[in-house]
Amino acid sequence: MLEVYITKLEKGLESVAPTVMDKENFLLIIGSLFLLGAVTKWIVWHYYGKLIRRAENMQHTKNATIRQIKNKYEGIRQVNGELPNTLLFVKHYVNKSKLFYIPIRKIDNIIRYCVVLIMGFTAIAGWYLYNNSAQKNVAFSYVLAGIFVAISLEMTDRMVNVEDRKSELAYSVADNLENSARYKGVVTENTENTENILDNNDIDVEYNKNMPDNQEFSPSKIGENDSEEQILNQVIGEFLQ
Repeated sequence: MLEVYITKLEKGLESVAPTVMDKENFLLIIGSLFLLGAVTKWIVWHYYGKLIRRAENMQHTKNATIRQIKNKYEGIRQVNGELPNTLLFVKHYVNKSKLFYIPIRKIDNIIRYCVVLIMGFTAIAGWYLYNNSAQKNVAFSYVLAGIFVAISLEMTDRMVNVEDRKSELAYSVADNLENSARYKGVVTENTENTENILDNNDIDVEYNKNMPDNQEFSPSKIGENDSEEQILNQVIGEFLQ
């Protein structure tokens, strides 16, 4: 059974190989794979940079990824009161972000698939030409060209360091979320303190209305009146003794 599939594969290669293994077509295929990998890598790098800029104005951003992270973070804080590790939470949702309904992680991996395809296609082309071409050096030239393109694409993948941008995005979003939560907590505390002060002032006003005209209530005078009363009681007690 396996021999049948191998025979069909060899017949398919014999019919397709002369066209595909042509020098121009070979360079076109590996060049297209190189361009596809480089462009998708640049798209991911640019996408994370765009998210970093959007994260700086998180309260008014229209980006779906940033708004989703912000809404989920606020929902968890409302339920649990706090989030132990904000950075880990943000990294989880950054890894799940999508671009054009495609997970950004899969777009980032396209360049690696292109490297593997170039190497595989180069190996097949070199093997076919070595066995079917009178000039063996042609096969070696194809292999060298494919290896050069694959290594160039791999170097492009390493030079365009998307992981650094992803980490920068996660730290930026986490810091902004924590600062926003801290600011809301301060505002809430100040609001409660202000309400308490206003309530105390209302009590003072009501008490002053019931005081004689020449007297005015103030919290500081309570301590003074109490101390004068204690001194008077002590003097009367000594006098009676």
